[in-house]
Amino acid sequence: MEPLQYTPVAPKQAPAAQPTYELVKDVSGKPAVKRGPTILKDSKGREFKVPYAPKTNCKRCMGRGFVGLDAKTDQILICRKCYPMM
Repeated sequence: MEPLQYTPVAPKQAPAAQPTYELVKDVSGKPAVKRGPTILKDSKGREFKVPYAPKTNCKRCMGRGFVGLDAKTDQILICRKCYPMM
């Protein structure tokens, strides 16, 4: 009679599920700030797209993302403090 040989078999583990959650509040308890491209509206209803939301505590544009309108060309003047690259 031959001796029995034991070959261990590793148990198959199911792949871990990816967590699906959304940040509702930040550390301070306030609602989370929206990230990514944002669309801003001026007083005339025109919309323009910027890469991210303007700074909420900006003293130059008061958190709007633009300073005002150019009187000659009627173009929107984007806040250089919030968007230095534009």
